[in-house]
Amino acid sequence: ASENIKKLLNIKDILSPITKLIESSGGDMFFQENPINHKLKIYVLQNQLIQSMIVNHHLQRVISTLEWKQIIEFAKARIKSSYTKLQDQQIANMEKVLDKSAISHQKLRNRIEAIEMGALKFRDRGSFEGTRSPPHK
Repeated sequence: ASENIKKLLNIKDILSPITKLIESSGGDMFFQENPINHKLKIYVLQNQLIQSMIVNHHLQRVISTLEWKQIIEFAKARIKSSYTKLQDQQIANMEKVLDKSAISHQKLRNRIEAIEMGALKFRDRGSFEGTRSPPHK
């Protein structure tokens, strides 16, 4: 695409044969004396105008493409930011669940130890050896 722009921008290369022709034939006097050459000058100017319009159109397309690319990149960054915030919230929630689970586990462990200690005390008193009868409830 940039090569096409360079080719279009090299209008001097396109016009150099025509300007040499004009200079060799006497410049402005050449156009004033010959109406056909005046039409040639108008034709050359129209071609320059058309070429400049093509270059402008191409540059406008490039600008639009870059604007869309910028919009897409900005949206991607915003999505990544939102996703990161969501992950942070999920991690915080999982840490809360983990803390509650750890507390619950500790409470259960304490209860189990208390029951085991109670069973050991009960056994140490000799109830399992048949010396005492277990209490009735």
